[in-house]
Amino acid sequence: MCMFRIACIAMTLKGLGMDCSIERLTEEIGLTSIWTIDLAFLLRNYEPDFTYYTSVFGTRKEYQDIKFYEAAFDEDEKRVNKLFASAKSCSVHIVRMKLPIDDYKRFLFNRQFAVIALVNARLLRCQRCEVTHDTQWITRERQ
Repeated sequence: MCMFRIACIAMTLKGLGMDCSIERLTEEIGLTSIWTIDLAFLLRNYEPDFTYYTSVFGTRKEYQDIKFYEAAFDEDEKRVNKLFASAKSCSVHIVRMKLPIDDYKRFLFNRQFAVIALVNARLLRCQRCEVTHDTQWITRERQ
């Protein structure tokens, strides 16, 4: 799953005219447990003019029992909270808010912004799948 997160950064950088491989970014980030704040710090190395919107500063305690996070949650929590605390002094611009869908539309319509939206795939619902009852693509994507 962490590879998908780094792939988002690689694709964004490519769209901005920078050729950075997933392998290079993976080596640069140097982590196996990657949180969104890690991606913000990584992106800042290549594109300093961006804003990271988040609904929570730091970690969310309810994540500690989720299988993906549980093995390294305690260690990650300390590291992630330090990154949030140091973000301003490291020129990582963070805004705490849930970005309304109209803002996503405006950013994309303007064609001057890139949007990276990381979501929990288990919470997404596919209208096409509900009509056709085809959920096999979800299983394939998670393997």
